[in-house]
Amino acid sequence: RLDAVRRALPKPDEGWVEEAGPNDPADFHVSLDSATGHLAIGDAAAHPLPNLPPLPADDREPGRVVRRLEHLARYRAVEEIENHDEDSLLAGKLVVELLGKQEKYQKGDERKPKLFPAGVPELNPGEWTFLRIRNTSAVSLNVAVLNLEPGWGVSPVFPKSGLDRSFETIEPGKERCLDLQASIPDGIEEGPDGIKVFGAVGTADFRSLALPSLRDAEGGATRSARGDAAVTTSRGGRPPSSLDGLFARLTDDRPTRALTAGATPSEEWTVTSVTFRVRRPSPSLSPQRASPISEAPSVTAKTAPPFFPDIPVLGSRSPEEVAEALRAMGDPDAARALPPPEEGTRGGLGAIFGWGEPKAWQHTAHQLGFIAPGPVNSLASLPIVYPGVIAADPTLKDSRINIHLDRLRVEEYPGGGEHVVMITFRAQNQLPSNSGEPVSFSQVYRVRAGQAAPVAGYPLCIGLGVGKVGAALQFFTVNVKDSADEATVGVLESSAFTGGLNLLTTAQPALKLLTDLTLGIAKQFATRNRNRPVQDYYLGLDFAPAAFG
Repeated sequence: RLDAVRRALPKPDEGWVEEAGPNDPADFHVSLDSATGHLAIGDAAAHPLPNLPPLPADDREPGRVVRRLEHLARYRAVEEIENHDEDSLLAGKLVVELLGKQEKYQKGDERKPKLFPAGVPELNPGEWTFLRIRNTSAVSLNVAVLNLEPGWGVSPVFPKSGLDRSFETIEPGKERCLDLQASIPDGIEEGPDGIKVFGAVGTADFRSLALPSLRDAEGGATRSARGDAAVTTSRGGRPPSSLDGLFARLTDDRPTRALTAGATPSEEWTVTSVTFRVRRPSPSLSPQRASPISEAPSVTAKTAPPFFPDIPVLGSRSPEEVAEALRAMGDPDAARALPPPEEGTRGGLGAIFGWGEPKAWQHTAHQLGFIAPGPVNSLASLPIVYPGVIAADPTLKDSRINIHLDRLRVEEYPGGGEHVVMITFRAQNQLPSNSGEPVSFSQVYRVRAGQAAPVAGYPLCIGLGVGKVGAALQFFTVNVKDSADEATVGVLESSAFTGGLNLLTTAQPALKLLTDLTLGIAKQFATRNRNRPVQDYYLGLDFAPAAFG
């Protein structure tokens, strides 16, 4: 069946999908799930994509799989539209925020939203949220809003329906507030809803990016979110703009290999995104979610020394320092990072926003879990258990182990847009002579909030000696936002670093130099103006049969 799909793929450069070469990173993975007998489509890290109707392996139409891949590729192309020009006069000038949720609301009623708890905002079907859009630039912006739906569709939600244009103008210093009601197609329990807000100096046909949901495209369901709009598709006879050129490349049946915004004048437009989840209320967890850690104490680094004693992570700083950091990083929540003085201690809540639960990245302690390997060729959910119950393998004493990053998912992170996350780890390499040497290494990953980085089994350290006691690992993460660090990030993304630290081949004198270099880069990154350290945690793995070790 997979061979039939391979034969049905378009020829190179003749469609939206083609088979990846042996050394090329893949955007999607197609595999056979032996447990269900269905074909599964995974992301770049081979993790199954949510909310896809089943594809029976006995389906004799391989073209259906190809069409689904093409649909997903078009959706991702819209999702990934960004303007990375930090020097543009429009950078950070289109401020977008969700004001909270309201269970009952009719247009014309007073908006009385309750603030979202910490984490990615969640809505039940039928609940309302309100999207505030502010133009803080010195020029008028033509604004359009698209909804990236849980069912893999893209629909316009602003301007209002019936208008023969795909944008509305917001003057400098002005704002608009949109009413959005959440819904979700039948057969889908939960999923992400993305809101993409474009602002342009010129005109563009933003409606050309619309995409039916996957069920509609294959013969079925309804849209996931209703907003202020469903608009017509007339261009009104105007000449195409530079953005229209970008959109044309994104909607062409034969797109170019490099679908980027680089060829479009970056000073003429900007885009901002927010994400929330729509979830049907249920007394139990969705089958797609792993079992939680149950009645287990947290494993925290209470006694471990900080990675850098003079560089605290963002969550340990004062609310004023956090607010300033968010503004420097261009976080969409920075505008309300501090409440009015009279609100600051209401109800005894003094988290980052002066109320409610803290953000996920504010926590300085960590709860760790262990997921045992599952059955081969199975996508079944696996339980998460407390690490203290894992039985040590004594045959590993005086041996070497490999450390890989199997998955990196960012649920919530400070700053807006794409996150460049630098992970630095430190360990003690135990030598046969029973002496130890410190080792440290850094890698960077690009990922958005609510998504997973395209990594699977990524090597961090090869051949770490554990001696007779065990291994002690410490991790330090920095959210890199300072443009001055792009050159160094490029070095960390090179093959010399992405291959991990190989202690089996690294000469000992070179190891100290590399460790010193790594720590120097990490410290430099952590103290830059727009960069912020986010996590600092310690993990001890030893051979002693202790209940909490």
